[in-house]
Amino acid sequence: MQARFPTSIVLAWVILACTLPGFAAGSPPPNIVLITLDTTRADRMGFLGAIRGLTPNLDTLAKRGVVFTRAYAHVPLTTASHATILSGTYPQFNRVNDFGKPLLSDVPYLPELLHKDGYRTAAFVGSLVLDPIGGTAPGFDRGFDVFDAGFRMRRASEDRYQTVERRAETVVAHALRWLEKNGHGPFFLWVHLYDAHDPYNPPEPWATRYKLAPYDGEIAYVDFAVGKLLSALRAHSW
Repeated sequence: MQARFPTSIVLAWVILACTLPGFAAGSPPPNIVLITLDTTRADRMGFLGAIRGLTPNLDTLAKRGVVFTRAYAHVPLTTASHATILSGTYPQFNRVNDFGKPLLSDVPYLPELLHKDGYRTAAFVGSLVLDPIGGTAPGFDRGFDVFDAGFRMRRASEDRYQTVERRAETVVAHALRWLEKNGHGPFFLWVHLYDAHDPYNPPEPWATRYKLAPYDGEIAYVDFAVGKLLSALRAHSW
């Protein structure tokens, strides 16, 4: 990992869980990038044995990092799972066990702890589900300098990707613009990609390539977007 991302720790949270290593006393604080992929199945991951060839970028990241093959979601919901990931607490403690349940101010929260320790903090999410203002994740913006959401409910004639969801490439583009100004760190960056959630509608060329397996197309597209983010981190030594 250090050879390719000299100043960053990249945590890809798919079906697996990652924990931060200890840091040597006196060493500069690392930049931290957390990537979460919604509704992403383990049996599509090449680094977990899949042979479909959908995840070359995630496979490369896995080869240079640590993969935990046993991980359990405390609640099978986006908001509740992210509350656990970012607080390190069980749902019965943080009380986020359904959509719309607020993350209470007395729950320890990684972004807030890092912000108090001098980190720049930013979140870029792909769905209304994780929007703390207009969506179902109140309180999730605590400790963030920037929480890029701004979603709203869609009217019948409106585009899904202009209202309730953003394509992975759009989310990554927003994150990269923030990094251009804040990449000198230390920073904590959370990037959440929602594309693999139904309905399955990958953009071209994945729509044509995976016409009979649109979920696989979404996985391949998300991997492509993750690759763009990882390439930028490498190129700029963020």
